[in-house]
Amino acid sequence: MRSEIQEAIISYFNQTLSKTEADILLSWVNDDPENRKYFHEIYGAWISQGMYREITTDPDKALSEIKKRINDRGYRTTGVRFIKIRLRSLIRIAAAAIILLAAFGITLSLVFLDGKTSMEASMYFEAVAPKGSRSFITMTDSTSIWLNAGTKLRYNTGYGITNRDVYLEGEAYFEVKKNQEYQFRVITSHTSITALGTTFNVKSYPEESTIETTLEEGMVELEILNGTNLLGNVTKVILNPNQTAVLDKKGSSSMGPAPQFVIVPVDDIKAYTSWKDDKWIIKNERMSLLAPKLERRFNVKVVFRDEDLKEYMITATFEDESLEQVLEAMRLVMPLKFEVDDNVVYLSEDEALWQNFKNVLMP
Repeated sequence: MRSEIQEAIISYFNQTLSKTEADILLSWVNDDPENRKYFHEIYGAWISQGMYREITTDPDKALSEIKKRINDRGYRTTGVRFIKIRLRSLIRIAAAAIILLAAFGITLSLVFLDGKTSMEASMYFEAVAPKGSRSFITMTDSTSIWLNAGTKLRYNTGYGITNRDVYLEGEAYFEVKKNQEYQFRVITSHTSITALGTTFNVKSYPEESTIETTLEEGMVELEILNGTNLLGNVTKVILNPNQTAVLDKKGSSSMGPAPQFVIVPVDDIKAYTSWKDDKWIIKNERMSLLAPKLERRFNVKVVFRDEDLKEYMITATFEDESLEQVLEAMRLVMPLKFEVDDNVVYLSEDEALWQNFKNVLMP
């Protein structure tokens, strides 16, 4: 590792990072996923060992101390140290992390929840992918997580030490590493998904009426939180590869019948997971359902001026196109007219184009 990278890392944690050092550090982190993973490990070691105090300005000595803590994995057994960390110092570290990691397309912060008896129990990391961006995280157990736009992922400071639970609001794709001691769980507002060595996608946006879990590889067990059948048994299902489990959140009320997962076979898994890639595949998607995805992907508001447009079906593949390029491509398969004004996209039927469509389709 070059000396200027080492100096930039130490300056970052000492909160003395200059603009030149910030540029060097950002360039290094973006050059290689391994660099991002290494920085994430350093950050985890720094937090978990309470290394918020002033440290030596000798970058070689300081970095050597951090690497030793990482290699020894000593921080995995000292989660209680969080109770001893001063709140003011944690807030300062979290604020510095937000400044740097936001430039990577993700915001990482420390969240303090009320009503807990200890600071350790009430502390979480929260990763946020804002609208208009997608993000990638490598967890300390080497599990890989992609976050779609408008997504929050929260996990306790004990992740990898006492549990492997993550809390999802939005959409994420998971590549889970096996762990014999702790199972990996994704917890949403209404469901708990347990996996072991599994690749799957979960979509659970608060504004949408359903929660969808799509399995690509392995096996997952799904459970409805606070959901029981008429016999009082907890509602659970096992999902196999190339299946999607859909839960209607409106049917998850204790006042009505017991909620149930609806299992749907998947013909093309990429139609559910390609949002994380440069090549975005849309297959037989109704415009009314595609509009929210466009809103999150491009950080815009979509307004239908003609309700009939909501019923059109779209099948397309977009490869890193801009919003305008996506809309222009959609005009090739439907009589669409669009206007973009201050991050609001207005969609309406193009009468002239509709007439051309009719002439071609119904000569």
